[in-house]
Amino acid sequence: MHNKTCTQKRLCMGSRTGSVMSRALIFVLLLTLAVALGLGAGYLHKTYKPTVTVSLNGAISFDGVDTDMLRLQKDEIRQLNRSFVKHRNTFTGMSIVVDGKGIMAEIQPKTTLVWTMTLSTYADSTVKSWPRKCRRKHLVDRITENMDVAAKEYKSLNSIPDVRKSIRQIYI
Repeated sequence: MHNKTCTQKRLCMGSRTGSVMSRALIFVLLLTLAVALGLGAGYLHKTYKPTVTVSLNGAISFDGVDTDMLRLQKDEIRQLNRSFVKHRNTFTGMSIVVDGKGIMAEIQPKTTLVWTMTLSTYADSTVKSWPRKCRRKHLVDRITENMDVAAKEYKSLNSIPDVRKSIRQIYI
């Protein structure tokens, strides 16, 4: 009887060891699968970039220099669009004139540009900027900054009833 019990214990211990081994094997396989899926998803995320067309808001126009020459990046177009949408209750249109005189070659980020901006309002008045100079790489930042200033000035003057009636042009 004693031998029989030991034999049964060995069998029982053997089956426990087999059960632990199979669980460990399943765990290692699942862990390997999870790591492989994670690496694959990360690889696809880095390499797969859907092509998204970003276009300039129809109320924004560039004159003087073609937008292709300016080579506006998608982020810059989005920045201009966001700025215009931010002030959509104040302005109906924006015209940016970049002086193309003297630009012989391709416009580089370090190229100095002279530009002006005209913003149309709902009250048939305009807010214009004096000619400004900046490098191409700062152009969009300067335009959005000036648009914020223009909106602030226009709202300030428009809040005065007597002045509101006579506003035709504001220069910033």
